[in-house]
Amino acid sequence: MNQDQKPADSFIDPKYPESTRQLSTPPVSGVNEIAGMKKAPNAISLSAVMSVPRLGFMDNFFSVFQALIPLKIPIRKGTGAFWGQCLERVMVEAVATDKPGALLTLDYDTVFGIEDVGNLARLLVDHPEADAIAAVQSHRSENAPLMTIQDKDMRAIKEVPLDYFQSDLSRVSTAHFGLTLIRTSSLAKLPHPWFKGVPAEDGTWGEGHIDDDIWFWKRWEEIGNTLYLANRVVIGHGEWMIKWPGRQFKPVYQHPNDFFKQGAPVEAWQ
Repeated sequence: MNQDQKPADSFIDPKYPESTRQLSTPPVSGVNEIAGMKKAPNAISLSAVMSVPRLGFMDNFFSVFQALIPLKIPIRKGTGAFWGQCLERVMVEAVATDKPGALLTLDYDTVFGIEDVGNLARLLVDHPEADAIAAVQSHRSENAPLMTIQDKDMRAIKEVPLDYFQSDLSRVSTAHFGLTLIRTSSLAKLPHPWFKGVPAEDGTWGEGHIDDDIWFWKRWEEIGNTLYLANRVVIGHGEWMIKWPGRQFKPVYQHPNDFFKQGAPVEAWQ
């Protein structure tokens, strides 16, 4: 998504029917920020799931605690070497045990608040045509949000006018699992495996391969399920940065990837 562009004539219409592309309705139900974000009686029941390593980020953990405990949302974790396998197992467990109306997926580097969970729940209740809704989250290594929109030829649209994101919800092709609500009745239609890594045509894991999360969203769309971006629910993506003493000792920040490619920044103290 190019945020500097004006609505462009070169924008290729996405493949979705026009009536399903952008959705907005007044809030009428769900979880509301009233009396400590208590659940409204008609709110959808949620269970949260995470695929996590043995060690994680405390900022994320406290986001989880502060948002989910007041709402009495149970959370389960899957731990292991394979992100997709662990997430699928814990999703299956949560559905079978809790029988929630929707699963709330979390990543262990997401930073969010209780109001973000409440707004996602409200949107899912207010829009039964939405099978899954993801918050807006930035890519860690690219200047773009974690989502794609495809055209009728199944190609990712490189530039999308900002007008497309002015509604409450915008339909997208892929998203993330950092803070995403998935309706369990829609999930039941999805055949296993839900997550699967696929190498490129030449057998390598370079250009053209499919990651586990993208596999999920491709299969999700193939069976007729919908995915929307919640344009007013914006969450953080935790990123570790290197802080250098700069000239006149003003701090200089550098991404670790840049350090391992080119060393310390030229602006650092010498």
